[in-house]
Amino acid sequence: MSHVFPLAVNPAKSSEVEPIGTARHAAPKATLDAPADLGIHSLPVKVGSTWTNPTGVVVTDLPLITEVEPNDDRATATPLAIPGGVNGRVGRVRDLDYFAFRGTKGKAVRFEVFARRFGTPLQSALDSVIDVLSPDGKVLLTNDDLNGKDAALTFTPAADGAFLVRLRDLNSKGGQTSPYFLSADFAVPDFTLKLDPAKAMLGPGSSNAWYVTVTRVGGFAGPVRVDVTGLPKGVTVNPLTIPANMTVGTLVLTAALDAPIDAANVGVAGTATIDGKEVRRPVVALDEIYLPGGGRGLFPVAMKTVAVTQSSDVVEVSVEPAKVSLKPGEEVKLTVTVRRRAGFTNNVNLDVILRHLGGNFANPLPTGVTMVDAKSKTLVPANAAVGHITLKAAPDAPEVADVPLCVMANVSINFVVKLSYTSKPFLLSVK
Repeated sequence: MSHVFPLAVNPAKSSEVEPIGTARHAAPKATLDAPADLGIHSLPVKVGSTWTNPTGVVVTDLPLITEVEPNDDRATATPLAIPGGVNGRVGRVRDLDYFAFRGTKGKAVRFEVFARRFGTPLQSALDSVIDVLSPDGKVLLTNDDLNGKDAALTFTPAADGAFLVRLRDLNSKGGQTSPYFLSADFAVPDFTLKLDPAKAMLGPGSSNAWYVTVTRVGGFAGPVRVDVTGLPKGVTVNPLTIPANMTVGTLVLTAALDAPIDAANVGVAGTATIDGKEVRRPVVALDEIYLPGGGRGLFPVAMKTVAVTQSSDVVEVSVEPAKVSLKPGEEVKLTVTVRRRAGFTNNVNLDVILRHLGGNFANPLPTGVTMVDAKSKTLVPANAAVGHITLKAAPDAPEVADVPLCVMANVSINFVVKLSYTSKPFLLSVK
């Protein structure tokens, strides 16, 4: 069995579901016993007297309805009460599912698809897209791929009235294996976290960086503390709290000189205080693949891996000063020294921003602080060891204290692929 329909059920109840996959040949219907705990679960179902393999199920306390076909246009949209949830299926090629709802001026509504989410048991074939439309069909808001291949968005009506939400497959595909659960609820403060890249490779004494991006929703505007657990022996990481006025934070992983060769899949999560309660969310890792033409593609993965290897080509990257305090309008020149492994003579390129071929993938600099490329010496050629980075605070840069940053030393493998090494963290404040 690969899936069940409906995909979402209410807690602590038995529900009749349709098995999708080989179990369907045994019986068209089966029984699913839902646990009391909300969230995504991997559960077996009972077909006659036989239990199937576990498959992905969402347990929700939202009132549930089932999509009613035909609902392929505005006139036939399935009514959806908010809060509520829909079990549906993009059942054929180019299928469109419309739902009609009432909106209240200024009251934000969160729509989220649960179908195909990496790192979870949800393995629907659906690559979802959500569109919110006006009654006359004008697209007001759209989203694709917020959580893996699952779309989500928060819509705040500008006026009371009727609206539509449309769900479709990005590539206009569809079929029996494309079930989904669409949740619709009034937005509450929350956040999600993503990690780039998914792997860190460390030689003895060297460092590497992970960049954590927080997306705040539903009015949440506070700081988020990020922690890493399960690191290999001899590997440490800096403390990280992403301030309220920033969206990206830097984790610098460092291997001690005597760290043994090892590898471990680690845990990374974020914690924040919302409405007086501590809320903890997992971090979704993004692995990379280089696309035709040299672009950098990212896809979510379940594992976040740290490896201690033999000596790196770049043994150490050091930055002076190690603590920087800028006043608005000031700039600072960081001196960067690259220590190479004996015999390694490749060029090294320096940066403080995670970017590739002009694309910016993570900028960990505080709000109002920029890297001045024209005043930076980022190329460290084979016969040199020193470069520098110039940072500048804008006249209106807000205050921030001790933001951890690092300088990356990027080494090209070919015209696209590169390996990155980093300095230990240095701290930057704007006062």
